[in-house]
Order: sequence, then structure tokens, then C-alpha cells
Amino acid sequence: MKRKDEYIAIYLRLSDEDGEQGESNSIKNQRILLREYIQRNPEFSGMIIEEFVDDGYSGTNYDRPGFQRMLKRAREGKIQVILVKDLSRLGRNTIETQEYIEKVFPFLGVRLVALNDHFDTKIPVQNQNDLEIKFKNLINGLYPEMCSKNIKLQKRKTAEQGEFMGNIPIYGYAFKEGGHSKLVIDPETAEIVTQIFTLFTQGKSLGAIAKILNDEQVDTPATYLGRKGYKVARKGNNIWYYTTVKSILKEKSYIGTIVNHRTEVSVISTKKSKTIPPEERIECENQHEAIISKDIFEQAALLLKGNMPRRKKVPQKTERSIFDKKIRCGCCGNKMRIRIGPKSRRISCLTQSVSDKYGCMKGGIQEEELKQVILKMVNYQIRLISDFWSVLEEKRKSIHLNNSKQEIELLENKMKELKKKRFLIYEEYAEGRITKEHYQEKAKKLSSKITYYAECKEEMEKQTEKEEDIESLQKDKHLRKIRSFGEVEQLDSEIVDCMIDTIYIYSADRIEVKWAFQDIYIEGAENKVTV
Repeated sequence: MKRKDEYIAIYLRLSDEDGEQGESNSIKNQRILLREYIQRNPEFSGMIIEEFVDDGYSGTNYDRPGFQRMLKRAREGKIQVILVKDLSRLGRNTIETQEYIEKVFPFLGVRLVALNDHFDTKIPVQNQNDLEIKFKNLINGLYPEMCSKNIKLQKRKTAEQGEFMGNIPIYGYAFKEGGHSKLVIDPETAEIVTQIFTLFTQGKSLGAIAKILNDEQVDTPATYLGRKGYKVARKGNNIWYYTTVKSILKEKSYIGTIVNHRTEVSVISTKKSKTIPPEERIECENQHEAIISKDIFEQAALLLKGNMPRRKKVPQKTERSIFDKKIRCGCCGNKMRIRIGPKSRRISCLTQSVSDKYGCMKGGIQEEELKQVILKMVNYQIRLISDFWSVLEEKRKSIHLNNSKQEIELLENKMKELKKKRFLIYEEYAEGRITKEHYQEKAKKLSSKITYYAECKEEMEKQTEKEEDIESLQKDKHLRKIRSFGEVEQLDSEIVDCMIDTIYIYSADRIEVKWAFQDIYIEGAENKVTV
């Protein structure tokens, strides 16, 4: 019979840091071990079992979905016992693990049992080898660092054998049935890869190729792989850009070469990776069927380097602007770029050059023109803030003159005195020194005064809250800084960074600004200016 609202949580975790011990620590084996332990122990009989799993998550930090769900349940009082195979399953961060054992779980009233470590928080500390537990936690903390070098060596050995080591196949290929170590041609996307190389070697620019693919409504690599069920970092807006085309033209996998060791995790505990230079990557030729011949690939590589004649194009440079990282196309949502021309700087959307899908602005807008529009909007907001500041000051003065915390305290003292008097006359009545009628008359008058003072106190507290809110607004550093700008004659990076979050450009006649401050400062302010 299950006990009502009594839960035992079994926590299961496995990650790459477990190395050769992966089989013994497998999720399956952990589950069998812990459930058999529960069945053998009558004290857990009838408890409801809840399972929390983190498969593929490092124990070096506690930011794991399964563990966090379990912790949430524990905070809600829904879990009485947590059972793990050993303390290393719980975590490998020495300090944090000890914190959970000694402080968090006891505070939540949760019993922790680590089966293989013979550790149970139900048993008094003096009856357990506390030093041994702390030593094990120390070893668990050092283990990921100790084994990281070994894991790197194992992965390098696998890479040198020519096995594909990615979790997502290269666009143009699919995984060979039965595993992820070998690539086979995907006819659907291999055709697109061939088309890209053909167009490029025939003289088409990267942007022109991107536009052709967009016009033909070809899915981007990210969209296609996402549709196949793979976890891609960014699916984007399904628009081909010249950068996407360029990355395909540089991919050696299309000539049958496996390229491994493209990135490397420096230390397992941090999970931070660095990009490996091309000359240091591990390449193995003739590992799968090629989509592109070596001659075509080399021809494309030369064209990319500019060593073969192509259609001449006037080089355009990008330069940092006061609007850097703040301007986006209102139509497609992508970041916009600023180009330097012979006479001016122009802001344009990259998408419009390769696709008509979103109706992005063609031709762009002069940076100077944008500056003038934003200048008007900025000054309008500063005036609104200055006006709002004046209103705040008047409200603050008005409220300050009419109430104070001292007055509230005085009212509280008066109410205490009246309640004391009311109790004393009740004692007089109880002792028979005054009549019932006399008592009721006096008590009614005192209760009426208490009610009146309570209402006055409540009103003053409301006013005090308003005063505190106003003072908080007036102390706001962001608001004070904006007010200090006064009438702006020329925009600079400081003003733009302080006031503007994002500028959305739909056309030269429609520009919207998302401000970097709360609307409470400028109630009724417009975020859009039409020019």
C-alpha cells in the first residue's frame, strides 16, 4: 500500500566524464540497483518513487534539468528521501556537494542516501566517517580534471582513425545506418551542394547564389537538419546568406575527407570550447563517397582566395558606428550593416540582397539621415523625462508635507493606549465596579476612535508608499543620467548606449525604437516617429 504524499526520489546521472566506467554507471544499471535497494528495505515500503534523470550532464555543476526539478519538488515538501548510487552521481563539485549534504538537504528535511558510499544522513554524523565522505567528495571534484586528458587522448585516437565524430551530419550527407561514425550521401541535399559549386565556379557571386537558392525556396542547412530531427544551434529564418554559401564551399567533407578536431573543450568542468586552427585539425582522406571532385573543390578554393579572375566588385568596408549592434531590420529581424561609400555611410539589410521573402527595405538608408531621425526621438524622450521629473518633485513635496513615518508611529501609539483603556474598563465591568450599560457606552466610544485612527494610519501608509516609490524613481541613476543630457545637439555613443536598446528600420519613413528605460518614466511616450 502506497503511503499518501510520501515520496522517495532516485537520482540518475551519466556524462562523458565517467570515461571507461560508463557501463557500470549507465542509467539502466543505476536504475536497477536503486530500485532493488528500495524493494529490499521495508522502511521504504509504500513510498511513491519519483525518478529524475540527467543523461549527458556533467557533475561539475548543479545546473542540470533533472536535478533542478528534483530540488524544486524537495522545496515544495514533496520529497522526503533522495537515493543515489554514490555521491559522485550527485555531483563532482566538492564545495557545492558538501553544501547540499550539510546545509540544503537538512534544511529542507530531506534524507540523502548514497548506496555504494554507505552514506545516510539519517545516521548521526559521529557514527559515520565524516572525514572519509569529505575525502570522497574531494576525489569526485578532482576526477573530471584528472580524466579530461585521458578522454581527449581517446577522442584523438578515434579521430585519427577517420571516424566522423559529430552528432549532426554534414549538410549533403546522412549517417550510415547503424551509427554516427560514417557518412553516406543524402541525394536531396547533395544536389544542392553540387549546384552551389557549379554556380560558383561558373562565375556567380556568393550573394547571387544565395538569392537563387532563396528564390527556389530551398531550405537552409539548419532548417533542413532541424526538420530531420537534429538539434541545431540556430534554425534562423530559413534565409540563405553569402556566409552560408561560403561555409559550404570551404567544407572538405564534400571530397570524401573527414575533418575532425575542429573544436576542443579545454577543461571538462568548464565545458568551454575553443576553435582549432585549420592546420591543426585532423584530416583523413577517402573516408566516404565524394559529392564534389577534387578539381572542382580546388578551383572553388582558388576563387575564394581571389587567385582566379572573377567579376570585379568595388570593395566595401564596414566601420563601427554609434548605432553598432543596435540596428535591426524591422521586416526580417536581422542585424543591419553599415557600409562606407565614396561619399556617405549607408545602412542596409543583408537579407534584401538575397531574398524578397520579408519585403525588406531596398537601397537602405543614409546613416546621417537615421541620426537626424533618432536625434528628434531622443530629445523628445528627454523632454518627457524632464517633465515627468518635475511632476515627481511636486508629488513628493505634496506627500511629504502631509504625512510622515513619525505620524504613523504616533497613531499606532494612540491606538495602543485606547485598546489598553478598553481592556481596563472591561476589567472594571468584570469586577462589578461599573454597570453593563456604562461599560458598553465607554467601549463603543473607544472602539470608534480606534477604528478612526486605524483608517487614518492605513491612508498614511499608502501615502508613504507613494513617497518611497517617488524617491526610488528620483534616485534611479539611469533616469538621472538621461535627464542630465539636456537638449542634445549631436548624438554620440554614450547617449545612444544609455537611452536605446534597439532601433528597428522598416523603411526611411518608418523607424521604431525600443528604449533602454522603463515606460513608467515616460507614460504616454511614443516609440515611433514618422519622417
